[in-house]
Amino acid sequence: MHLENAKTILSAIWITAIGVTAMAAGITQVSHWLVIASVAIAPPIVARMLWHQPTQTLSESIQEARR
Repeated sequence: MHLENAKTILSAIWITAIGVTAMAAGITQVSHWLVIASVAIAPPIVARMLWHQPTQTLSESIQEARR
């Protein structure tokens, strides 16, 4: 569960940073905002699909069985 929280937090930080940067640059055209939105949203989506939970180790399996 800790990994899911980290993914969500990193995604939110990334999207916010891209949005703030675009506003600071003074972007006003809708076509530019569409590009900015794709740059802001695409990497977090890819990260969520490719960043998997590590497999459970033998020690973790034993500890889980003992509980």
